[in-house]
Amino acid sequence: MVRNYLKVFGVGLLLTVSIVCMVQFKQQHSAKETLREEGIRYYRMARYEDAADCFSLALKQQELFTEESDRDIYYYLADGEMKQEDYASAITYYEKLVQLKEESVDLYANMGICYEQLDKAEQAYSCFKQAVALEDSNGDIYSHLSQVCNKLGKTEECQEYAQKGYDCVKKQLSKNVTALLSGGQANSLTTGERRDLNQCGQLAYFSGNYQEAYQYYEILYQSGDSSAALYMGHCLAEAGEYERAMELLNAYKETDGDNPLADAKIVYCYMQLGQYEEALALVDEALNQEGQTLQQELLYEKGVALERKGEFDSAFDCFAQYVEQYPGEEKGKREYDFLVTRISDEKAAVAGVDNGN
Repeated sequence: MVRNYLKVFGVGLLLTVSIVCMVQFKQQHSAKETLREEGIRYYRMARYEDAADCFSLALKQQELFTEESDRDIYYYLADGEMKQEDYASAITYYEKLVQLKEESVDLYANMGICYEQLDKAEQAYSCFKQAVALEDSNGDIYSHLSQVCNKLGKTEECQEYAQKGYDCVKKQLSKNVTALLSGGQANSLTTGERRDLNQCGQLAYFSGNYQEAYQYYEILYQSGDSSAALYMGHCLAEAGEYERAMELLNAYKETDGDNPLADAKIVYCYMQLGQYEEALALVDEALNQEGQTLQQELLYEKGVALERKGEFDSAFDCFAQYVEQYPGEEKGKREYDFLVTRISDEKAAVAGVDNGN
């Protein structure tokens, strides 16, 4: 009897302990969920700092089986930081998700955008590549990837990804836009249609389809978007119509004001026409503008202009500065390597030394 009594007592004690543990766990879980829900409420009110405080407290609640909840919280924290344009902080939360073995298109695409905003093209390139590996039919991601490839001088990849993105976005164009592209009459453009036209223009441009890109931007221009003239000028320049491009870009600057994108493409046109003095004058003027956002492109064109004028020492100094500031960019590195060889050969020739070339 005693043995049976002890057995029953032991089972009862175990059951009591289990119930107590379950109650405690439920209370802890409720506290965590309450903080999480409060954070979401603040987030939806765009009170991102208050939301972050709640989410941080929720994460400190140590519980079992809450990994999915923590993943969700990190996504909210990262998105809140992106909305506040604190891209470095957003990346730290996305990295937490990577550590939790999270793998999604949104994760890598958003992390790529953050790196892009921080001008870290190599890291952005890696993130966007992982995103398209998970989803190969997203025009937005291909758009970002092609731009990053262009910045890194990866010309073939830029065209490849832009073409894939272009093919994706074209399939989604509305009947209204399709009618306009065919020269027909259509209704006024919606916000979404303007966005699609812009994206198609950009992707067609980076894929090398300059005439098609021009057509998209022309529709936008005719609908009252004066900024489309800037990109029409870019399309004309890349299609080899340098004089027309400069006329359009200069007219754009007169109505919309100075723009580094316009300056950079006018410099490019001067270069193609062999007008190197004019190109260098505009480059120096543009580089001295406060808040210049296209220093990389302008510095490259300056080096090329000096090189074509035969001022190889000055060109070398320019590209030495370029590769120091933009070490991951292939196009500038090729020019730098060429000039190293050129100057070395010239010095050897003056000294009467055979370099073996």
